[in-house]
Amino acid sequence: MNEELVEMLEDKAVTFPEFDDCVAGVVIRANGESVVCYDYYKVIAKLSLDMSEEDAVEHFYFNVVGANLGEYTPCFLFTAPDALSSDL
Repeated sequence: MNEELVEMLEDKAVTFPEFDDCVAGVVIRANGESVVCYDYYKVIAKLSLDMSEEDAVEHFYFNVVGANLGEYTPCFLFTAPDALSSDL
């Protein structure tokens, strides 16, 4: 994970080192706490290297999201296909 992003995180922030290449950024929540944010599609793609996509999605929801590691649990970003190219 990028050192600049690491510096933005709370000391208690939970990270998944196996998904370092799937980091979308850091999210600062309304309460001021910062957590790492992973790109959902990159996480699924990475998991799919070792299992089917269907199994990857099931593993993600049961073992990653389902882990619920407290208030510093990472978040996951779902992007719209054209979100980065739309005019604001």
